[in-house]
Amino acid sequence: MVFSVVEFTRRTPIYVPDNFSSIQEAINNAPIYSMIIVRKGNYFENIKLNKKVTLVSEGGPRSTKITYLDSGKPVVEILSDDANLSGFTLVGNPAMRAVIVAKAENITISNNVIINGTDGVDLIDSRRSSVRNNLIFNNRLSGIFLIDSHENSIESNIVENNSEGIILAYSSYNKIKNNTINSNYRYGVLLEMSNKNFLSKNLISGNKRNFGVYGVLIENFMNFLELDNEINNKNVVYLVGKENLTIPENAGFVGLINSTNIVVKDLNLSNNFQSLLIVFSSNIVVTNLTISNNWYGVYIANSNNVTIFLNDFVNNTINIYSCNSTVSLRSKNEVSYEYKGKIYSSYVGNYWSDYSTNDTVGGIGKKPYVELYVKDDYPLVSSHYEYKILGASKYKVNLIVIGVFLIFAVLFVFILLKKKENEFKLISI
Repeated sequence: MVFSVVEFTRRTPIYVPDNFSSIQEAINNAPIYSMIIVRKGNYFENIKLNKKVTLVSEGGPRSTKITYLDSGKPVVEILSDDANLSGFTLVGNPAMRAVIVAKAENITISNNVIINGTDGVDLIDSRRSSVRNNLIFNNRLSGIFLIDSHENSIESNIVENNSEGIILAYSSYNKIKNNTINSNYRYGVLLEMSNKNFLSKNLISGNKRNFGVYGVLIENFMNFLELDNEINNKNVVYLVGKENLTIPENAGFVGLINSTNIVVKDLNLSNNFQSLLIVFSSNIVVTNLTISNNWYGVYIANSNNVTIFLNDFVNNTINIYSCNSTVSLRSKNEVSYEYKGKIYSSYVGNYWSDYSTNDTVGGIGKKPYVELYVKDDYPLVSSHYEYKILGASKYKVNLIVIGVFLIFAVLFVFILLKKKENEFKLISI
């Protein structure tokens, strides 16, 4: 059997330190498409993978470690298409990225432990690459950061105890799947000015801000998120172009994009960049929510007829952001409600943890609640759970009963008078 040069090269691995004393020396001397196998041990180098080769450890990340030698360079810098990196513990410097891929395609970074860098893995202007089955932790900024990178796969990684988990900026058509993103100090997953990304089966929990999407144009929000993404064991509900729906109760994040006639109620949304995202949407009703510990509790842009009432806003940096939108922070009509054993009739607004007043009527403050972007003229002074909305006012019910009674009474009197009149006529005859 005759092998091609490429096949022969792949079948004839190069070993470090057997054939070359350092990993970089092996890369520099390897023909393209070579397999470079690194024996067990600790290596102190900054690797520049600028050739179409596969760099793999013999014993896996527990027994093969590469630590930076020059603190001003990444541990591994990948600059060539069709390069692969697998099976190492890569120890970075907090002042420099651990692994950087720049302007390269068809890269695979797999089965590594990546720690202590500025970022764990950076894809910069890169395409059709795969970052999978890596453990990425204790990096000063992002675990995985994509900028201006497209059609990549980020799959089955554990990303934890970084400042940020997975960040996409100006990046599209990427697949983010089966990742576990835990206990990162700022963000879990954040999509910035990025569109047409597909997210599925990601488990996001214990991050200060678990999830968020940021953009300016409607295109920036056109991402596809399956219902199987979870935030603290609750579903991520991300609707694009939907109408006439009520959000399911087990949601940990709600995004409404170009949607109309949506009811969001009976949820507890917390610890996200924004927990309720409403953009380019209309006729949205938000009620009976507890929204807490988010950067933005509700983020509204370019939307119309958004009604928000009878919710709790607790310890959010900004409770509601509104831009180019019409938003009402009260019930659409006056309602009858029971508060501390008494019945009142009024418009009802929302509860704000940073609002207080002694001037109240029926648990509603006379002084408006004012935030940078919104104003609530009927703020609640207690949690919305303490206000029981009545299906119809007891007063209205009583009036109806009295009205019906009067109608029957008049009819009865009329019939009685007619009967008396007939009896009188008979007697006269």
